[in-house]
Amino acid sequence: MTPVLAQSLEQLDPFDHAFVDALLHLRGVDGPPTPEEFAAAHGELVEYYGALELAPASGTAIDDDWLEGQSIEAAAAQLAYLYSRFGVLYRSQATPMQLVAFHRWWATGEDGLGFVTCATCAS
Repeated sequence: MTPVLAQSLEQLDPFDHAFVDALLHLRGVDGPPTPEEFAAAHGELVEYYGALELAPASGTAIDDDWLEGQSIEAAAAQLAYLYSRFGVLYRSQATPMQLVAFHRWWATGEDGLGFVTCATCAS
């Protein structure tokens, strides 16, 4: 199903499901989302795809290398964090401070912006 038509997490493909789930966790939703919570996170996924369509392709190996060997769920969660927090589509676009916040979140589950997200995000 195309992401634009989905009404629930179960209707999304694995990457989109993990991306939206990560957004929900970042917003403090650790249980089943309400329809409004799903719609807001899903809307951000649609915005992400729209931004990707307009952006030039990444021309640096760093953007491929950092996701190499990652599961779909891990890659989606990392991209969701970078996009939702900083509007960053590719790791190479992140500033050094944004990367510090990203690495802190990924290693600990604590958002580098100063608040804790979820315990499962770091696993």
